[in-house]
Amino acid sequence: MPRLAPWLAAGLLLLPAGLAGQAPAPLTTHAEQIGWRGLTPHDSVVAFYTRLAATSPHARLREIGRSREGRALLQLTLSRPAVNEPWEAHASGRPIVFISAQVHGDEPAGKEGLMLFARDLAMGPLADLLDRVVFVLVPQVNPDGAEAGNWGTRANRAGYNINRDYLRLVNPETRAVVSALAAWRPHIVIDAHELTGPRSYDFYTLHPTTMNAPDAVVGLAAGSLTAAVRTAIEAAGYTWFPYHLQPSDPTRVAADGLRPAEYGGRTLRGYGGELGAVTLLFESKRDRESPDARVGIERRARMQRIAMEAVGRFAADSAAGLLGAVREARTVMRERGATWDAADSVAVTADVIVSRVVDYRMPEMRRRASGEGFEPTGRTLPLRVPLRDSAVATLSRVRPVAYLIEAHRGDLAEQLAMHGLAVEHLAGTVELDVESYRVDRITTADEWYEGYLPRSVRTTAVRRAVTFTGAWLVRTDQPNAAILFSLAEPESEDSFATTGWLATEEATGQFLPVHRVRTLPDSLPIQRD
Repeated sequence: MPRLAPWLAAGLLLLPAGLAGQAPAPLTTHAEQIGWRGLTPHDSVVAFYTRLAATSPHARLREIGRSREGRALLQLTLSRPAVNEPWEAHASGRPIVFISAQVHGDEPAGKEGLMLFARDLAMGPLADLLDRVVFVLVPQVNPDGAEAGNWGTRANRAGYNINRDYLRLVNPETRAVVSALAAWRPHIVIDAHELTGPRSYDFYTLHPTTMNAPDAVVGLAAGSLTAAVRTAIEAAGYTWFPYHLQPSDPTRVAADGLRPAEYGGRTLRGYGGELGAVTLLFESKRDRESPDARVGIERRARMQRIAMEAVGRFAADSAAGLLGAVREARTVMRERGATWDAADSVAVTADVIVSRVVDYRMPEMRRRASGEGFEPTGRTLPLRVPLRDSAVATLSRVRPVAYLIEAHRGDLAEQLAMHGLAVEHLAGTVELDVESYRVDRITTADEWYEGYLPRSVRTTAVRRAVTFTGAWLVRTDQPNAAILFSLAEPESEDSFATTGWLATEEATGQFLPVHRVRTLPDSLPIQRD
């Protein structure tokens, strides 16, 4: 479990000293203290949560890791009564809401809004929610990026887009968050972001679009939870629209339409869905005309706080339906993985398709006179545009009962275990009916992108009987099996093969060291530690 933050154990050394008998000063963020003319730096974020935890009996603060540059990654839990461990939260029978912020260092509004939300929960007008919901907050996923440049950089200092790393776990920041998710197994996951570009709406949300995420949680996220957030945002006088990507040429929006961001389980939005949690992405709109993230920060932070309150109230008011949907999703995943069923498949690759045509407003854009880039004309266009928010599988395979990893690739087994998947080690020799992946084609990009080298692998699944000794077995009758599918199926955009874990063993015509198991014998030589 995460350890107690050392500066907490040392006696809250970051607390401001006060005179004996003097009433403590109100708890405010650094941004509030300077009249919202700047952003709250990391040290002040730590000081804020340290003081909040010292002040509120309902709060527990832990350090769950360190960034690449050694900055503390915090986790604050809020509940009444307070909970210290995940088992206490689940034993309470309450929904567990997990919120993380600022995975991109140049998107500060989620971090600022989360401080307002945490304060209102701990000592303000939202304290009633603590009787019905357990909140687990990660205030700042990418503190290194937040401290870089004038007002933060998207990536961390090593050049990684951390929000593409939730399956690969290259970075200590994502390893810390995934460890917390595996431990707490939340019912709701929120990922707070910001966006720029030629857009007219104030706030955006999007549910998971990964095809193997359980229907019950995706449906609740896309339906009732989105509606609750939208209602709260619009009641406060802001505008809302589903999060989407525009064509690279913004003058073609009406013709080409809008599409969701299709990043699979590598993003927290997709990962939360594959975990079996009701998950939403938050995006508040930054000023398109200014790269300065400080411009309009108070307005954006308050939007984030409003949306977070809507999620908390939804969890409290709809607890029975929420808990039931998550329980159903995770139970169905276990049941479907128990037996081989030729009619039950997992999606390996997919394409988005148009589901409907919607009303859409956006700034009119024109190409600059130089021919490079685009600029606004000053007009707002009312459009009817196709929305590509549904998907169809382009490659599917029958759901296996397990995956088997050859003995020499214990590193893959360790990686799967980090995601909270149960991994078994075969102590002896066993012959199994499997489908082995024979490599047909490997394609590697010429350039790195956001810290990663894009590549793809194409295979043929060949049925055969194979004898294995000392191999690793990962069954698919697990509630988070969708994570396993993303990592094990080679054509998946986030698989071990695609992300280079198997590069030294990939050769056209050869078999990969990961196999699909069709049936398992009644007894197996499982090593017991």
